[in-house]
Amino acid sequence: MRIEKLASLRGRVVLAALCAIPLVLWARSAPLDPRFTGQFAALTSIAVLFAYAGTSAFALNIVLGARLRPVEALLGGLDRMYKTHRVLGQAAFLLLLAHVAFILASRATISSDAALDLLRPAVGWTVFAGVLAFGGMTLAIVLTLFVRLGHEVFVYVQRAFGFVFLVASYHVFTTPGARDDSRALNLYMALLATLGIAAFVYRSLLGNVLVRRRRYRVVTVSRLDEFVTEIVMEPAGKPLAFSPGQFVFVNFRSLALSEQFHPLELSLRRRTFSIRAGEIANQFHPFS
Repeated sequence: MRIEKLASLRGRVVLAALCAIPLVLWARSAPLDPRFTGQFAALTSIAVLFAYAGTSAFALNIVLGARLRPVEALLGGLDRMYKTHRVLGQAAFLLLLAHVAFILASRATISSDAALDLLRPAVGWTVFAGVLAFGGMTLAIVLTLFVRLGHEVFVYVQRAFGFVFLVASYHVFTTPGARDDSRALNLYMALLATLGIAAFVYRSLLGNVLVRRRRYRVVTVSRLDEFVTEIVMEPAGKPLAFSPGQFVFVNFRSLALSEQFHPLELSLRRRTFSIRAGEIANQFHPFS
């Protein structure tokens, strides 16, 4: 357990460093004094820093959502990866919220109309794409954190973040700025955006084709108590290699059950999945 905690801490440090790299590249791309001379320039520069950090966190969070084995190992297991995924998603939102606040504040030093103009379609697609992306992200965050959603709806809301990221990427790469003066910064942000989009395509758009699955047959279903339902399964081919306490995502092919993938905990026995009570456990109850 101590090793897993250290791995999780190491992974979070790596993620924080990856989000900080564009800030260093930005700082080295041009002299800092002119960037912080006067209210307008200073507020704009701070907004840009929040934008780079927030976009980096957003891209990396989509990579975490792809559930890639090397990333899972880096963060100490699937359960720890999902905790990090949640924290990083919240951090990305707060960073981008700060970007919006500071960019509006910078324009407000000119006039209130100049600030409000940034929120209107007439400002142009480059800027308005950022407005749409942040609005979509805000809606998805609110639905995820404050609305009790069914599992299938929750999955679709999570997938929506990928489409939001596509719009955000358009905003980032069509906005003139420091990337024009720094090839390293431009390449780094392009790399993160490519990783995020590739992870979204791999898991959400082409998951049925690209993600390898293992087939199992349900042998028995037992309701152990009001909190846990146990499903005993046997492999229909090559079995999974796992350790007790790990989580896997399972999709049950049955007309009586939803077809979304559900996170289940593996028990001590090599072919047993333990399911905590909830939407999927309740769906199994009539068969137990």
